[in-house]
Amino acid sequence: MTNELGLDYNLDLEHDHVHDPLIGCAAENCSFRLDGEGLEGGIADSDDEANAANSIMLHGAGFTAAAVHETLMNRRSDSDSSISSFTNLTSACSDKIEELKAEEVRWFYKHYNDKKWVPFVGYDSLHLEERYRNLKQEIKDFLTLEKIYVRGGLYETDVESRVCTSIYWAGEEFKIMRATWFHDGSWQPLDECSAEQIEIAHLKKFLGSKCSDYTQSTPSKGAKPVILNVQLTTFHVDWNGPREVYLFSEATPSKLVRSFSQRIGLQKSGYRLHRGYSEEATPTDKPADITHLIFVIHGIGQKGETSKIIRNCSKLRDAVTFLKKKYFHALKESEERSEFFPVEWRSNLKLDGDTVESVTPHKIRGLRELLNRTAMDIMYYTSPMYRTEIVNCLSNELNRLYGMFCQRNPSFESGGGKVSVVAHSLGCVIMYDILTGFNPVQLYLKDLVAESSRDLNSEEGKTTQQLMDLEASLLERASKPKESMTAFTVENFFCLGSPLAVFLALRGFRPETEPLESIVPRHLVKKMFNIYHPSDPVAYRLEPLIKREYGANMPLQIHYYATIDKTPYETMPVEPLIPSRDEKTSLSKESVEEPKSPDKTCKSGRWSMIWPGWRKTNNSAEQDLLSMVIKETKVVEKGDIAPDFAGNLENNIENHDGITDHSPTATEMDTRLDFVLREGNMDSFGYLAAFTAHTCYWSNYDVAYFILNYLHPGMD
Repeated sequence: MTNELGLDYNLDLEHDHVHDPLIGCAAENCSFRLDGEGLEGGIADSDDEANAANSIMLHGAGFTAAAVHETLMNRRSDSDSSISSFTNLTSACSDKIEELKAEEVRWFYKHYNDKKWVPFVGYDSLHLEERYRNLKQEIKDFLTLEKIYVRGGLYETDVESRVCTSIYWAGEEFKIMRATWFHDGSWQPLDECSAEQIEIAHLKKFLGSKCSDYTQSTPSKGAKPVILNVQLTTFHVDWNGPREVYLFSEATPSKLVRSFSQRIGLQKSGYRLHRGYSEEATPTDKPADITHLIFVIHGIGQKGETSKIIRNCSKLRDAVTFLKKKYFHALKESEERSEFFPVEWRSNLKLDGDTVESVTPHKIRGLRELLNRTAMDIMYYTSPMYRTEIVNCLSNELNRLYGMFCQRNPSFESGGGKVSVVAHSLGCVIMYDILTGFNPVQLYLKDLVAESSRDLNSEEGKTTQQLMDLEASLLERASKPKESMTAFTVENFFCLGSPLAVFLALRGFRPETEPLESIVPRHLVKKMFNIYHPSDPVAYRLEPLIKREYGANMPLQIHYYATIDKTPYETMPVEPLIPSRDEKTSLSKESVEEPKSPDKTCKSGRWSMIWPGWRKTNNSAEQDLLSMVIKETKVVEKGDIAPDFAGNLENNIENHDGITDHSPTATEMDTRLDFVLREGNMDSFGYLAAFTAHTCYWSNYDVAYFILNYLHPGMD
């Protein structure tokens, strides 16, 4: 039989079973070809009269070619399920026990430190099983020497060594295994060596027989009779029937429990095993082509830990995969697919060699080494000697990954494929400079030329004119549009825990003097999102760098991923950090305490629980206003309040010295940049939460949902 992928499935009349092309066998007597129109029967080198009548015997039951065709067509749920349909037909015709077919076997993979095995999709499992059976039969050809690409083309496998490695980035490796026997319920595979011994014993006992031959009446009391037993190192397996197989541990506690159960007449307790996976593998079970590529860039702290960004990227990928299955059902039916590529730039840097290590004192060595691995990266990047090396290293790695991906997927660019970036910590600053083509030398050129001109004598007019011409050319160069150092345009730029605002402020960016377009050029970055945790000590806001009054406005809070009705971020109003009228009248003694001194204002986590996004400030006017709100709140609690108290209080707040107007019409931006995460129960302990806040983004489902919502808009 042939499905739409061109795989032939033949009927062997002599041995009374189906030949699978993955084994490499060919039909000797009769073959049937299944296409979109129907089943065509024919004779292949046979003079047998029964075959000439186009009548076949399948598992002891008589079927004509027309009957087989009618049954197959009725059972087909769609045009791509011919393999499973034929398997269902043979199962319905007979309960004869045979060797496992390729679609019944499932291949799995896992990290070396993980306990749970993950199944490959049906498409990958069939190709791995084909390679396994060819190697077992010693079929050597040029195809056998090639690697098998799995998981959407991101990894390659070696069936002989049972290893799966990443293609685009180095350092990620998995174990793979061929699974034939599985635990009931979890469908986790039995280890390959034990499963092979169990399979050999099973076929030796039951091959060619029928399950109905071993049907036994269930005894009213006591255990069922055991017809086969296999003893292994740590457990033994009992067969009560061909499909009733149980595993029993040889550990002492388990043996004591079984002994006690048998004495009181109870059934032996064990783990039921199943032969063959719960779902048959099909060639159509494969992921769509990648339409959106996301580069994940790390920040500080990667020195000597090249696999850290790979683990963090895997956490983000796992969170996104979970949310896709649970909330983005339309995405499964579409042809869109996004994939995350980790980008590691720190390990290839030479920098100063071991100079810093050699000058590090030995006292409190652990703390000093920690600072050398983390904070030293910031010092390297601010150094004019090493900054260029860091920028070139990251941009070269991005272009290498993108070029390699486009070479393997030539339809990506022609099909309108998109590229986004998820950067963390210092990686946000480096990526921003790469996208905008920023060069710090331009900040000093004008002053340098002017200072050099003043130092020259007036008699040296020729040299002065040369410097003036140099100044003009440099200014002309600086006024040109910014150009990216990457070979692609970024659709979305997600910054996680980013200190970019501080770097821009130190470069001379000031509110009201720099428009949004100068910070985020639309021809280089279509959308930019600054995501941070309220307790992240490294993260800073971007919006106050564009409009000063946004420093007193709350950032947009990221929705809880399980919220049913999510308000679009584009329609969320601008809210000030100062509490609203309803919040003022709802404050109580249990939730608010009067600060003892201005320095301790907003230090308590209780303020952040009431007003998310509230931050500590050194503005004395805001501190005085806060004290006024607290005092007048106590008046509300005592009941001594005038009818127009709320209106007077609001007027006092709006007209208070040092506080600007917070009305949305005066401060609203066209595009919001700052997005803050919700605070958890432990986040009210500010300093304790700061230890983990900077690294909490990778496995956060709220962050994953936010990213996924902008990668595939309208699919949730």
